[in-house]
Order: sequence, then structure tokens, then C-alpha cells
Amino acid sequence: MTANILDGKALSQAILGQLKQKIEQLPASASRPKLVIVQVLGDEASSIYVKHKLKAAQDVGIEAQHLTFPNDISQKALHEAIDKLNQDAAVHGILLQLPLPIQLQAESLLSVINPAKDVDGLTPFNQGCLMQKQPRLLPCTPAGIIRLLKYYAIPLLGQEVVILNASALVGRPLAMLLLAEGATVTLCNSKTRNLQSQVQRADILVSATGKPHVIPSEWLRKGVVAVDVGVHRVADKHLVGDLYYDTASQVASWITPVPGGVGPMTVAMLMENVWQAYLQS
Repeated sequence: MTANILDGKALSQAILGQLKQKIEQLPASASRPKLVIVQVLGDEASSIYVKHKLKAAQDVGIEAQHLTFPNDISQKALHEAIDKLNQDAAVHGILLQLPLPIQLQAESLLSVINPAKDVDGLTPFNQGCLMQKQPRLLPCTPAGIIRLLKYYAIPLLGQEVVILNASALVGRPLAMLLLAEGATVTLCNSKTRNLQSQVQRADILVSATGKPHVIPSEWLRKGVVAVDVGVHRVADKHLVGDLYYDTASQVASWITPVPGGVGPMTVAMLMENVWQAYLQS
């Protein structure tokens, strides 16, 4: 058996195509949705991700501005820059590109962003709304995973879902979305004991460990739906995920490729969030 592909690239292109049509149908006199990406320079991977986001925005007709700051910027200066964007009525979405240099406190800076412009869904307000089952702007990667699973009619109700990540960016918000769908969810972290036994229980496995090829295919349950959030550039420069794709695809019933799985969905959900923020402005 070879796994079916959860093709995030194809689905994201369809979503972005629909969004482009909506923006093109706006009256000529209307403003256009505007996204501002705030980046503190110094992280090479972040710069690559920003390029993908800027290109997607351009493709669908969202005005995108890229604000860059030196990696020795102070907390106060970045706080003020974000607050200035909050006050700008022409800006509908603000994205603070993570990770940040060690001298900056990400959680504090995220809390500065106006929740109505928080297109990454990471402010305490938006995360709290999700916790209370009143979601507004959702974190992009979890939203993309749910959209991908639903598009391919993967059952969620009553399923055992194991998430190898407990961050506010992926694991925790994804758990909330899955609980709302009636799934049983286990969150694992770096301190989880006997990780193998947790992985082996999963009907659906979501892996975002931050480490390449960390989950042996022998751990996977036959027929598992394998969602690999990891994107790692290895020695020969090609991209791999947390799983061993070639062998995992012989065990799983469905699997996300790397690249072309979760990554494109994250970008598509970001563009949808900018659109929603624009409509509600």
C-alpha cells in the first residue's frame, strides 16, 4: 500500500484563486486589503518564508509591505513600530515574523498587535477566543491543517489525534480546533515519556518537532493519517520533514509531502485572514 497524498499545494492554489476573484470584484473606488510583515533581520529561514508570503499576496491582489529592522532593535522601538501600524486605518493585517532575536520578548510584542489586525492569530485575545469556542482570526498552520483534512474527507469525529508539538503557534490551537470537531487529542512535548507508544496510538499524527527525520516509520500505526509540519534543509540542500517520507508512505493511508503539504496551506490561510480582517475593518 502506498499512501494517498494530502496535496496542500493544489488545495492552496484553489483557495488563493478564489480569493483573487473576490478581490478583483471589489469596486474600483474601494481600498484593497493591505498586509504589513514586520521582520527583524537575521534568520535566513524567516526571509524565505517572508518571500513566499509576499508573493502570495501579490498574486491575489493584496497590497503587501515588508518592514525590516536590524537584529539589535530594542523591545521599545519594535513595540512603537507595531503600534504605529495599529493606528494606520489603511493597514488591515499585521504579521510579526518569528522567531525573534534573543533580546526581544515575542509574547509581549504579539500582545501589542490589534487583535482585529492579528492575521497570524497569535494575540492573547484571539487565542482566548479560540479557547472559548468563539474563534476569530485563527493561527494559520492549524487552520490550514484542518482545511486540508476536511477537503480530503478525513474523519475527525472520535479519532485519536496525537500532536507532537505543544506551542501556541501549532499544537495548542490545533488541539482546540480538533476538540471542536469531536476528536480525542493528545499533545506531546519534549518531556513526554515513551513517545513511541503515543505515536503508535494515533489515527491521525501531526508532527511538528523541529527536528528532521525524528519519527521512525516503524512507530506508525498501519493506516495512520500522517501530517508532517516539519520543513528542514539537510546536507544536500533538499527539504525533508519530521518523518521518513518514503517508508512512512508505505504505512500511512494518507500523508502530506514535504514540501507541498502543510506549508502552502499556511500561506493560503494567512491570505484568507487578511481578507477577513479587511471585510471586518
